Amino acid sequence: MPRVYVVTSLPMIKVLHSVDQAVGPGCPNERRDVMLVQFFLRAATKPAGGLPAVQPPGQAALTVDGIFGPKTAAYIKHYQVTGGSTAYADGKVSPVQGGSAVGAIHEKYLTIAHLNVGYAKRFGIDRHLRIDQDPDFPAGLRGALFV
Repeated sequence: MPRVYVVTSLPMIKVLHSVDQAVGPGCPNERRDVMLVQFFLRAATKPAGGLPAVQPPGQAALTVDGIFGPKTAAYIKHYQVTGGSTAYADGKVSPVQGGSAVGAIHEKYLTIAHLNVGYAKRFGIDRHLRIDQDPDFPAGLRGALFV
C-alpha cells in the first residue's frame, strides 16, 4: 500500500506520496503502488506550471489501472531519461527507505520524489497536499494514502 511521508528536505513539497514496494520490471508491482506511479506519470503528460508534457513518443495515453505492463515501463523509463529529472534511470520506481528520498547506492533522488515534485510544480503545492481531490486521482487509491 502506498505511504505518505512528511518531508523537509525537498523543494516544493511538504509530503511525499511513495510506493510501498518497487514498481518496474522484475518488481512486486503491487496494484496500488502501480496506480500511484501511473497517476503521477499521467499527470506529467499535461503541460502546466511552466513544465512541458512528458510522454514517450508513439505511446498512447497511459491508463491508470494498476497493471504494470510495457506501456507503464515505457513511461517510467522515458520520464527518468527525459522528464527533466536527475533520477536514477533504471526503469524502476523504488520506495522511500529510512525516510530518505535519495537512493542509498546511487545517491540520486528517487524517481518517486521527482514525480511528487513534478506534480507540485505543475499543479501547485496545495493540490499536491490533497491529490485525492484531483479529478484524475484513481478511485482505487481513495483512502489508501490518507489517515
